[in-house]
Amino acid sequence: MRPRGEIRDALAQAFIRLLSDRGLLVEGVAVDGVSVRESAAAAQVGFDAARRTVENMVRAGQLVRISSVKRAGSQHWEGLYAPAEFVPGHACGVAALANALQSIAAPVAA
Repeated sequence: MRPRGEIRDALAQAFIRLLSDRGLLVEGVAVDGVSVRESAAAAQVGFDAARRTVENMVRAGQLVRISSVKRAGSQHWEGLYAPAEFVPGHACGVAALANALQSIAAPVAA
C-alpha cells in the first residue's frame, strides 16, 4: 500500500486547523464541517486535486460528510466535511466493522 501523499496530509491538517480556528470543535466533537473549497485554499492546493483527494479520504473513512450548504449566489450544494475522529459514533462503527470482519476471517484462515 502506498504512503499517504502530500495533498492528503495538507488537507487533513487544513480540516483540523479550520475546525479549531472557527470554533467548530466543541469538546473534541465537530459541530459543523468545512467545504472542499475552503480546505483547498487553506492547504494551498488546487481545487480539482483537493476534490479528488477528499473523495478518496471519504472512501477510506478519514473524512465524514456532515451536511450540505448552498452558498449565496451559487446554484450548487456544497458538502461540508470533518475528520472521522471528531464525528461521534463514526469511528466506533468502523472499528466494530473491522473487528467483525476479522472474527469472520479468523476461522477461515485456521
